[in-house]
Amino acid sequence: MKVYAISETELNERLNLDKRRNSRAFYLCFETLDEAPAGFYERQNELRDGLEKEFWTNFEEGKEDPGHGLIKIVYNKWFFFDGDMYGSERIDIEITDNIIGDKLLGIIMAYLEKSAPNYCVIGAVYREKLTGKNYLGRFVVTCEEIAVEESLVELWTNQVQYMEIEKR
Repeated sequence: MKVYAISETELNERLNLDKRRNSRAFYLCFETLDEAPAGFYERQNELRDGLEKEFWTNFEEGKEDPGHGLIKIVYNKWFFFDGDMYGSERIDIEITDNIIGDKLLGIIMAYLEKSAPNYCVIGAVYREKLTGKNYLGRFVVTCEEIAVEESLVELWTNQVQYMEIEKR
């Protein structure tokens, strides 16, 4: 598996590419609802929900219960799965730097390999809290590669043991 640093500009460029038209792309990207195959969005929901379930199982200690109010929504302080529908083979998550490490990558890679080999996971990383002012950078995981934004290289190097970033 290739693990490498990438600039924010190059990552943004590659995230806008379609694998059918450019081999540098991370995933297939459908420009219209009609272009996507039948059942695509339902499958995307299933895959996202399945990976989220894996996260809840493995990072349960981050669970937070607001404990009051009419609507009781339990959430995890270390991750959030974006429920938006995308016309591409991707799962977007927001995570805190607390869970960056081999365990996180193992969960993502095993899930992609078993359930969604054509998909990628795009992780937006925040320092300690899932808020905009604490944003650190992104990484992309596919079955073939992991692209780590340059802004995350130091954090990655300190917290990930088995997936070292290759020198360019």
